[in-house]
Amino acid sequence: MHKNTYKLCAFPLVMGIFGAFLRWVQLGRAVEEDTGLFISGSPWSWAMAVFLAAVAAALFFLVRAKKAPGFPDAYPAVYAGGGRSMKVLSILAGILLAAGGVLTIVYAMHTAATAPANINGTTDYTPVFDLALGLFAVVCGIAAPSFVISASKPKPDRGYGKSAIVVLFLCFWLIAAYKYSADDPVVWNYAVRLLAVAATILAFYYAAGFVYEKPHPLPALYFCQLSAFLCTITLADSYPAGEQMIVFAFILLTTLLSALQLKNAGSQICGSGEAAAPGDAENE
Repeated sequence: MHKNTYKLCAFPLVMGIFGAFLRWVQLGRAVEEDTGLFISGSPWSWAMAVFLAAVAAALFFLVRAKKAPGFPDAYPAVYAGGGRSMKVLSILAGILLAAGGVLTIVYAMHTAATAPANINGTTDYTPVFDLALGLFAVVCGIAAPSFVISASKPKPDRGYGKSAIVVLFLCFWLIAAYKYSADDPVVWNYAVRLLAVAATILAFYYAAGFVYEKPHPLPALYFCQLSAFLCTITLADSYPAGEQMIVFAFILLTTLLSALQLKNAGSQICGSGEAAAPGDAENE
């Protein structure tokens, strides 16, 4: 069980690293130097699209092969049993989230102060969304790791507020990302990032489903895996450092949720058809 958990959690990360390399090549080879536009029909763009679809499909079938009844159907049981390493990684993710939020606030204030004025004496840059995103990220940096860590406490809370905060933050992030990308005529400049944020929303939406007694184990596992894959790819893009730190934090968080969900599944999830021994989760 432990070995299979590592394999399934490592797959989207390894594919994400390959995808980040392919994305880096695409940005270097499929973009016109003079205009900054993507070359129509570039084989690198086609390769990127096929790679994204192929890995998304492979993850679907890998997750679909698991048996939903083998998973706990309620929080905190579904994410319980995290050891010291899980706690440390959760805290690290929270620090990255909060630090990313602070850097986003600094970036917004600096950009607003240095942006050139237009003919009306004002600037085209409005820092409201970036400031709100940064503040929200700091709050989420407390709520998200607490949601993961609390599941392993002797007396965990129900996680209603924590899970809701994370989902609301991600929804706001998607809105902010779309707002700043809406005027960009080049879809490839922002498509992968929007897909990554959308997948992360769905990952935590289904994770919150365990809290609100609406469990969907396989979609929760699938979108956590898909989020880790897509977010890893977007690290190859040129975004402000604060937002990149937020992305890296969610790679950690979705990978941790995947690992804990698999760890707490019965051995029948591996196809053995036998129930897990009572002490298996602790021994792993």
